[in-house]
Amino acid sequence: MKHATPSSRSQVLRGILFLPIILTLLWGCAGVSAGKSSAGFATNTPALVPTSAVTEDAKEVLTEANPTSVLTATQAPLTSLSPTPTASAQAPDPVEERVRALQESLYRASLEYLADTTAEANAVAKSIKYNRGAYENVRSACGPLSIAIMRSGGILPATTSVREIWLLCAREGGTCSGMSVLKREYFPPSEYDYFQTTQSVRDYDFATNPLQAGDWLYLYVKQNGFDHMLVVTRVDENGAAYTVTNLNRGEGFKITEEVLYDPTKPGTGLFYELTDPIRLAYAKYLGLSGDGGFMIVRRKGGLAAIPEFNQRLDAVLAPGTVWNGIIKEVGAAAPVYESNPYSIFHPASMIKIPLAMLVLHGLETQGFSPADLQMLSFGTKTLDRLLSDMVVISDEDAAAALLIYASNLKVGAATLRDWGLVDTSLNPRQTTAVDLARALEGLYAGEFLGEPMREYLLGLMAVRTENDSLYLGPLSEMLPGALFYNKRGTSATPPIVGDMGILEYQGKAWIIVLSGRSDELVGSSYAALETSISEFANVLAELLRWARLDGK
Repeated sequence: MKHATPSSRSQVLRGILFLPIILTLLWGCAGVSAGKSSAGFATNTPALVPTSAVTEDAKEVLTEANPTSVLTATQAPLTSLSPTPTASAQAPDPVEERVRALQESLYRASLEYLADTTAEANAVAKSIKYNRGAYENVRSACGPLSIAIMRSGGILPATTSVREIWLLCAREGGTCSGMSVLKREYFPPSEYDYFQTTQSVRDYDFATNPLQAGDWLYLYVKQNGFDHMLVVTRVDENGAAYTVTNLNRGEGFKITEEVLYDPTKPGTGLFYELTDPIRLAYAKYLGLSGDGGFMIVRRKGGLAAIPEFNQRLDAVLAPGTVWNGIIKEVGAAAPVYESNPYSIFHPASMIKIPLAMLVLHGLETQGFSPADLQMLSFGTKTLDRLLSDMVVISDEDAAAALLIYASNLKVGAATLRDWGLVDTSLNPRQTTAVDLARALEGLYAGEFLGEPMREYLLGLMAVRTENDSLYLGPLSEMLPGALFYNKRGTSATPPIVGDMGILEYQGKAWIIVLSGRSDELVGSSYAALETSISEFANVLAELLRWARLDGK
């Protein structure tokens, strides 16, 4: 029996239940099924070319489908899962070694989801935990299965949701919202390239424009069949691309490893099979898929661009928890860690830093300085007292008063947008890890506040309290000479544990944002969240010490 339950660490879901699309459950696993026609993409066949080398004709074709649909060919095709021997005694390239390790990890992870019978395949689907009850079965599992494999293989963050991709309809217009879901929850356009074409997977020249390990695909049906989602799990020495996916060949659904295409054996592989018109003659084959075109989503920079701290830090996060986070060096373009960075979440008291920034910004535009804060008052307290109570001891009454005061100063949502915090709201409290990181970096770099107000707020964030021994607070003790300007955010109901700040260490400044909550479908505890974030701090300190010694 080829069935092993994937690691519970990666079984993370969120979202609420909604009614399934009945035809989809009967015919396929994506949000469009038999009888639905393909969306109107470009009819020409664009090549997978580097963005900088796109011709004007190619640009015209691609932008008809999607303004961001040019796929950058950033990674050479994988030719082997084993290192290629060389005659020289050169030191191994650490980037190449890391890419090969990720390729191997993805392949090995995919094998853990194989199932030889429908009963075993249903057990695998339930182990992914993307829904409840009868809706969680192998018939509708292609999207969640593809994401689960990528999580287990370290290609996506370990707490990436598998809930939102269930029955996803990645078509433009109409009632489909899948493209916006893909771009926010799974593959943000700032980190991934999108390529779409209406050319059938049967006819497309994959020998010239090969798939790569880690590519995520959405197959469109033109009519009479089903849309399908999958991930390329490996590419062999012949250039043949493989996937592990749910498939029914008339004997019930199984989860099998399949060759998508083999350039040395034209006319073979799953792409050829799924677009064979003979399938329409037999109900057991469930129709066609991929004859209406396909979409490829590929990480910019290939697997080498996956944040290097992800696997080590994800490993300490407790099962049944969901985390939003990002770690980056101030001034760096790419993060060293990210987990659901663009997903919107409740930040609890961490939102108080953007609120404090707004109040101080409003005051300095009117000519006030930090010295004036002890004379200016609102209600029964000075602004200095209100700000100190809100930032240092996290007083909610002070936060409520300052929210009103910020409104009186005419600073709020518009100012946040000007700062680049496009998904942040003070009331109700919501934001993204990317937005909070932007706020912290803009504060530290002096973009959003003048020097006096900047120093004043950083001073409040640096004040040590008894609770600074919790969560990420011990970083300043574990890293000799480090200084951590931070703000925690917690809630008992619903359980939320978070911490964020600016860490100065060995001449560098790091932006750190991390917030966790219990997964609604899997479940966890407040204690598990606290343990996870504390272990996260321990491993992060180790990684930063290693980075210093390594000269990074």
